[in-house]
Amino acid sequence: MKKKALFIIGDFWPTKGGGVIRVEKLIKYLPEFNWTGIVLTRKIKPTNAYEQISNVPIYRTKTFNPAELYQKIKRYFKFKTLKNLNKGDLTPAISPTRRANSRLADNFLVPDVDIFWAILSVFRLKKIVKEENIDVIYSSSPSASVHISALIYKKLFNQSIKWIVEFRDPWTFNPFRNKKMIFLEKLDHYLEKKVLNACDEVIVVSKTFVDEFSYKYPNISKNKFSYIPNGYDSEDFKGLAKREPSNTFIEIVHMGNFYGKRSLKPFLMAMKIIADTYPEYQNYLRFTQFGVVDIEGEVYNLNNPNSMITFKGVIPHSESLQEMVNADWLLLIPGPGVGTMTGKLYEYLATGNPIIALADDGAAKDLIKKLNIGYVSNPADVDDIVNVLMEIVGNKGTYKSIDIDNSEIKKFDRRNIAHQVSKVLDSLHFSRE
Repeated sequence: MKKKALFIIGDFWPTKGGGVIRVEKLIKYLPEFNWTGIVLTRKIKPTNAYEQISNVPIYRTKTFNPAELYQKIKRYFKFKTLKNLNKGDLTPAISPTRRANSRLADNFLVPDVDIFWAILSVFRLKKIVKEENIDVIYSSSPSASVHISALIYKKLFNQSIKWIVEFRDPWTFNPFRNKKMIFLEKLDHYLEKKVLNACDEVIVVSKTFVDEFSYKYPNISKNKFSYIPNGYDSEDFKGLAKREPSNTFIEIVHMGNFYGKRSLKPFLMAMKIIADTYPEYQNYLRFTQFGVVDIEGEVYNLNNPNSMITFKGVIPHSESLQEMVNADWLLLIPGPGVGTMTGKLYEYLATGNPIIALADDGAAKDLIKKLNIGYVSNPADVDDIVNVLMEIVGNKGTYKSIDIDNSEIKKFDRRNIAHQVSKVLDSLHFSRE
């Protein structure tokens, strides 16, 4: 009889994203190692409170999101003021902006906007553990509130339950995180410490996270941490044929959204310099961005149009894999933080295509250098990015493809990642018996 792990995650199917895909793939492959996954997540319209997808039970609980309420209030007052504007006696009092919505979550809620859902889900969690006979609870961030849900349940109802905390992004030392008011900041750090002390095991996707947690909390043993990286699913790439390579141009592709402190602008600036200085290269070099572009990059591109640049927006995951396979080079911009290790890097590896990384010193840069699979440039050094692109054009077709049968790359296959997670689950399950 298979053992059961309950995954608590802020977002799950039909939402798609790196964190969703990680849990989805774990649940896909864990049965091969005698574990079954069950999911507790937020209810999103028009999904049901309970459903099964590919025999995976998914429980959804309602949430109160103050940011959404804020948006509704703004829309209401905007409607009222617009009606009065027709009478000429008022000006709009509230200007609805997405930034204001984001500030509400970043500055006033601890640890994040999902905290109300986390609290409301505790009693549902209690019921699921009992009815499904759960062996291990597995809370997986980046939404740190999922850990609060597990913490409350363990403290109030079941102190003997085994609990794994997974950090796909750091909590208080996340480089993309905005600092809160002093008393909220202290509360955030307090909750992080409570979670780390109360859980039985911590899984992190970057080795650097272990060092950062250990430095901050020296009383917590390093043995409590397990490094299990993100990965790629080789089955997703079956049947994807690479297009015939072009003899006339080099296609560079970036897949994914830009947000926070990650920006496409320096790369766009480098491409613009090449277009202005070497106009003949416009026939040899192309760049396509799939996904949302940050505001700085978007504005720069509008003010500095470049025929070598194409923005195509968000596409389904299956299509994104095909576009990555078709590319000649893949652009990676992980963003700030020595431990930042974007999940798309592993799918890049699976394509066999070389990589241009605009990365500071850290995990992503170290892996690319170790595997010798492309160029790494300072993300803020536009001249260096230009030099890398010029070298790629000059050496067209001579850079070797990645050997995807390399054991150093195959260890990132999702099946192998699930096997590593199953070992952690087993160790906790057997210690319970």
